[in-house]
Amino acid sequence: MAAKRVLMLVAVIAAAGLALGQDDVLTAVQVDTPPVLDGSGADPAWAAAKAHEIGYLKLKLKAVYTGNDIYILATWPDKTFSIVRGGSWLWEGKTWKSTK
Repeated sequence: MAAKRVLMLVAVIAAAGLALGQDDVLTAVQVDTPPVLDGSGADPAWAAAKAHEIGYLKLKLKAVYTGNDIYILATWPDKTFSIVRGGSWLWEGKTWKSTK
């Protein structure tokens, strides 16, 4: 699972690197408390970071760091995003299981 997260992070950074020009820089801001990694971007730690937008990709990046770790939040519009409501999936520790 950790390898998949690292691979996804590398892919996002690579895509961003291809899209950045010479004057574009993603600056990480130091925070005392790391952000909660829940995918929402609502954690106060993210508020400290300035969003860097890559226009034609519609990709927004924010970066923060603590003494030991760096965190990058990537957001983009997703026209295919869908969530089936009503508890149709259940996390069972290692895998997702359909309850329907």
